[in-house]
Amino acid sequence: LYYDNTKSLETTSTGAKVNGSKIEVINTANAGDSQLYLEAGEGGTAFIQFIADNGDDNTDKSRILQADGANLKIQNYDSGSWATKFETTSDGAKVTGDLILGDNNALRLGPGPSGNTQDLKIYHDGSQSYIDDTGTGRIHIRGDDGVHIQSLTGTEDLAAFLRNGAVELYYDDVKKFETDSNGITITG
Repeated sequence: LYYDNTKSLETTSTGAKVNGSKIEVINTANAGDSQLYLEAGEGGTAFIQFIADNGDDNTDKSRILQADGANLKIQNYDSGSWATKFETTSDGAKVTGDLILGDNNALRLGPGPSGNTQDLKIYHDGSQSYIDDTGTGRIHIRGDDGVHIQSLTGTEDLAAFLRNGAVELYYDDVKKFETDSNGITITG
């Protein structure tokens, strides 16, 4: 099929090819949804592939796909193979790699007051990092052997809370306060 003397649609041995920069699905009945279906045969995979290659290596590709099992995947073409970066699962979703949020964008968990998702919020405001709990109850930080609070590099202890043992507080990586079975020990 041609539009304005330019080939717009052609059939091929594998299906059809649309030439142009846009495909529109328009609901002219003005009621209900517009739908685009991709249906693979039994055992097949339905996917939409995006290619924005700049001509250097043919690896600038991504795709959204659904194979058997009804899980949806978002994949990037990386080092000669497809790598799944996001996937829906039977119990939620799985992210492979980092989930990067910009400053003042928060990871929000749990429905908060008035339907706002703010029971627990983790974010960085450009200068400081925060963990905010505005839901009911308390924040519980758990560790099987205890909980250690350390410097960013992990080379300097700030505080330690040991299971069935001591609570330790440090100044400049030197233990200054410690609980034990007899009470407390203060150094310095």
